[in-house]
Amino acid sequence: MQEAGLTEGGGPGAGEAKPAGEGGEGGGGGGKKKKKGKTPTEQTWPEPTVPIMDLFPNGDFPKGEEQDYQGLNAYRSTSAELKEKEKLESHIYEEVREASEVHRTARKYLQSIAKPGMLMIDLCEALENKVRELIKADYPHRGIAFPTGCSINHVAAHWTPNGGDKTVLQYDDVVKFDFGTHINGRIIDCALLILLILLLLLLLLLPLLLLHTRAHARAHTLMHTRAHARAHTLMRTCTHARARRRLYALHEPQV
Repeated sequence: MQEAGLTEGGGPGAGEAKPAGEGGEGGGGGGKKKKKGKTPTEQTWPEPTVPIMDLFPNGDFPKGEEQDYQGLNAYRSTSAELKEKEKLESHIYEEVREASEVHRTARKYLQSIAKPGMLMIDLCEALENKVRELIKADYPHRGIAFPTGCSINHVAAHWTPNGGDKTVLQYDDVVKFDFGTHINGRIIDCALLILLILLLLLLLLLPLLLLHTRAHARAHTLMHTRAHARAHTLMRTCTHARARRRLYALHEPQV
């Protein structure tokens, strides 16, 4: 015999109905299971939006170029003890590689958005926000390493705009961007130089240079052909004139 809220051999609440889909009677397993999102396999462009760790879920990040120890340190490549010690520090290498991949991707993104007329503070904030997105920022464990430097022209290094700064990137500026990423304090720092005037000139003048070169080559060939034809015609004309003078001299009546 059952009482309200109780079942045979059950405690209070044992007879409570379970929501459908949670294994309760009447659910029949008809509850819809949430589909797991697919793991991304490549980065999105022209704007990267996939965090780097999501592209490498197994934690095996790109290694890049590796160099063997040389000279007095060559033994570190052959010593079994040191090889095992390096295996114990493999997590450090993976953190550095992840931060490096974030930096590489953010650097490529910065090069694609830097345009004349933009405020320098907008460029810096766009770059730093993109770094936070790609690295899944979690202060103080992972994120940007230091404020972005964007030194223009005569400023050698380490200039960064303060809030409200109105400095504008001009078409003929030379800009040195310097930014860093870090994971657990392991910093990746790299700088890049953007020559806006050279890029613009190359993009604008390259087609004109190609056209000019082709036109010059055609004109040179045409001039050479015409000059050669004129010289040949003149030489034939002169030869015929000499021949006529000689014939006239032979047949001219003697006085």
